[in-house]
Amino acid sequence: MVVNGRIFVFHKPGDREVLACLDAATGAKQWQASYPTAYKDRYGYNNGPRSAAAR
Repeated sequence: MVVNGRIFVFHKPGDREVLACLDAATGAKQWQASYPTAYKDRYGYNNGPRSAAAR
């Protein structure tokens, strides 16, 4: 999702879920928040995260 020149990316490296904010023009990381997760995809597709942008 891009908002006011920032890109928000939600991803799951290993056993953590991460929300990162990047500068849309340069790609430079502005900030990042993460937390541990034990999420397992019950459909066997991949281990997430699954989300949809909302406005």
